Amino acid sequence: MDASVYEFTGLLLKNMSENDNPYKPLTREEIIEQLAIARQHADEGKTMDAHKASSNIREKYGL
Repeated sequence: MDASVYEFTGLLLKNMSENDNPYKPLTREEIIEQLAIARQHADEGKTMDAHKASSNIREKYGL
């Protein structure tokens, strides 16, 4: 992997507070809460086809 990627991610993590970290371990209750929210969104039709989501990401980041 390119060294600039490591530098960039290092800067992101260094400037991030503990509350901002999207990769922090979740408690069982937090996981259940997030699953409930995801189910509610699915029931409300707030979903996107995986192929469409992938296409959007490729387009947005020029991949």
